[in-house]
Amino acid sequence: MNLSKSRYCTGIQCPKILWMSKNKPEQFNDDVLNQQILDTGNRIGDLAMGYFGEFSEVPYSKDKSLMIEQTRFLLESGVPVITEASFSYNGYFCSADILRAVGKHYDLIEVKSSTAVKNIYLHDMAYQYFVLRSCELNIRNIYLMHINNQYVRHGSLNLHELFVLQDCTDKVKSLAKASLPFQRREENPVITRFPFLIALFRSHFSGRVLEAFLGVV
Repeated sequence: MNLSKSRYCTGIQCPKILWMSKNKPEQFNDDVLNQQILDTGNRIGDLAMGYFGEFSEVPYSKDKSLMIEQTRFLLESGVPVITEASFSYNGYFCSADILRAVGKHYDLIEVKSSTAVKNIYLHDMAYQYFVLRSCELNIRNIYLMHINNQYVRHGSLNLHELFVLQDCTDKVKSLAKASLPFQRREENPVITRFPFLIALFRSHFSGRVLEAFLGVV
């Protein structure tokens, strides 16, 4: 089974929800997900796409291979700003909110509708960094783009004042690097396939929770 960024972040925040959604879907209730919050996040994400000017968006598809192929085409075409750029590596899948070319490097930008950096966002970006790096993209900097709660609109909406671009490069790379000592082959095929995720789960949760995670992937 493949593991997406959203499922990974769910596991970091609440391993029980991740396990229930996979092993007991008939008892799993996702009503805790506030639709209004999700809608707000989508609107903020749409606005953020234009922060760096013109962009090309990878259209959503249930067939993730189509998104990956379109991303590859845009990268090869030299498009400077790609939104929803999609990648997959060894069972990991993610779509980057904004991928911006800077010379031969890329900046990874994650967009959130909150007003500050939260720990789960660092995990979110660490997962993406791992996938993109594994796909041989040279990632220069990693940013969290969030709402500026001091912004007051006067006239036209100013995206550069509405959003704060916060550099999280060092924290994200350190989080990803912390998993490297655990990235070794073991007898369990799940651990062999998902060493990065297993390492992060080991560093944050008890053995019982790790077993629950293994029951999902």
